[in-house]
Amino acid sequence: MFSILGSVIGFAGSTVPSIINLLKARQENAFKLKMLEAQAKYKVQEQKAKTDTAEVAGVYAHSQTIQSKASKWSVTLSSTVRPIVTYMIIILWLAVKLLAVIQLYLDGGELYKVVDKIFTDYDAGLMSSICCFWFGSRSIEKMGK
Repeated sequence: MFSILGSVIGFAGSTVPSIINLLKARQENAFKLKMLEAQAKYKVQEQKAKTDTAEVAGVYAHSQTIQSKASKWSVTLSSTVRPIVTYMIIILWLAVKLLAVIQLYLDGGELYKVVDKIFTDYDAGLMSSICCFWFGSRSIEKMGK
């Protein structure tokens, strides 16, 4: 009886290290697979960034080529489109708000009671998005330097 029990314990004792080694190998392989997947994702992201950078550089080079052949006034007009559109939006916004205030005054209303109806959260969002568009990129550029 003891000899059979000793044989079973001896057999089990010799197979336990092999099982442990198999489990370790499985864990190592899973880790290596995850590392390879992460490296592949990183390489894809890196390639996308390089492609985007090359695309932007190509667009700027093309723009410079066109601008070198264009007349000075058309280049100036092209560079002032976004500021002019921004000024137009702000002027239109101010005109609408001013007309609302004038109409309220002419109707005999009290401004302090309805100022929150005239100037809403939407208005604050519009003005803050315009300010962030024009001035936000400057702080991001400074952070990159």
